[in-house]
Amino acid sequence: MPPASDDAFDLLYAEHDDPWYIEARWYERRKRAVLLAALPFDKIDRLFEPGCGNGALSADLALRCITLVISDTAPRALANARRRLASHANIEFFCQTIPLQWPAGQFDCIVISELAYYLDAPAVVLFIDRIKASLTPGGYLVACHWRAAFPQRTDSTAALHNQFETTLNLTRLVHHEEHDFVLNVWSADARSVAQREAIL
Repeated sequence: MPPASDDAFDLLYAEHDDPWYIEARWYERRKRAVLLAALPFDKIDRLFEPGCGNGALSADLALRCITLVISDTAPRALANARRRLASHANIEFFCQTIPLQWPAGQFDCIVISELAYYLDAPAVVLFIDRIKASLTPGGYLVACHWRAAFPQRTDSTAALHNQFETTLNLTRLVHHEEHDFVLNVWSADARSVAQREAIL
């Protein structure tokens, strides 16, 4: 089965505001908490979250950066995110097909959550090129993906995360693996959180 199309995602949000139940399910709420706890910074300048969906994770990420840039391919998802995040003045919204389209500028952190396995092989290569071109020196790449098989998946989470790490030549700072998902954080700056604060 081919990867899910832009129209397919928009149709999902037309049928249900929260098609993956990311607000109702403890699994999803806990996974967001794990991701937020794994970020090696308290607050940074500019963060990008492609594939933001209805903005559940975005609401938390907005508190960890000066400017949050979010995008989604589904107009209805982005409309939901706009409503959810209306009280946040530090968010820029883009309706884009990633990685063919990409916001301008540099980012201190890019958070990829439940997105890369929808991309075919050429799109993953372009995706990595986009990340490489827009991530600041010493910036962070965060990837969190479901591990189980499903029809629209184009590659395994392990293979995708390995491709990120080897192609971008970044140091893995955090690795969290469970039966359901894998979370990794990479950076060109290999210092630990304590080392950055000059504790060690």
